[in-house]
Amino acid sequence: MSADEIRASVVPASAERARRSLTRREREILQLLAYGMSGAEIASQLVLSPETVRTHIRNAMSKLDASTRSQAVVLALQQDQIGAEKDEGATAPA
Repeated sequence: MSADEIRASVVPASAERARRSLTRREREILQLLAYGMSGAEIASQLVLSPETVRTHIRNAMSKLDASTRSQAVVLALQQDQIGAEKDEGATAPA
């Protein structure tokens, strides 16, 4: 039996989904990426360090099994984790 099969038999599906769901901040940052903002622009708008923004993006990419930032944004959109109606806190750049 593989490790994935063991984990699937021990960890309920809802717990697996919760572990892989994006945090509010990860969703907010992916939404801003979807608007076309760079990591530096996001850091400035949210008053975060660029490294913190990179960490949130990296964590979101891992949870979404994405290889690139663009893929993470597309997957989050497809999974309805981001979008205009999903995250009111992320405002489009002026």
